[in-house]
Amino acid sequence: MTRASLAEVKVPVRMIVGSKDDQAVPDVNARPIASAIPNAELEIIPNVMHYTFLARCNLLGKVIARSLCTDPDEIDREEVHRRVSADALNFFNRTLRGELDCNEALK
Repeated sequence: MTRASLAEVKVPVRMIVGSKDDQAVPDVNARPIASAIPNAELEIIPNVMHYTFLARCNLLGKVIARSLCTDPDEIDREEVHRRVSADALNFFNRTLRGELDCNEALK
């Protein structure tokens, strides 16, 4: 993946990342990638970590995979999931609406 190859992306792109991501730090990952893709959208959710996007952990997970199951105190993992899911649905409805309408016209 190069800046030139990203500049050739023609499909709508929306990226959502956490500001506290220490695995894929936004300033060296998401920001440069989004800036290289024409019209890409980037949202950085404050205080969200890399693993916040994983499913909620059960008790065993919290014991054996603590680092994957721990979020900052002010973060509700399930609320982040609801927010991102709603955002994705909105993005697809907004960006694919014209394509869907064209497909309907072809029937």
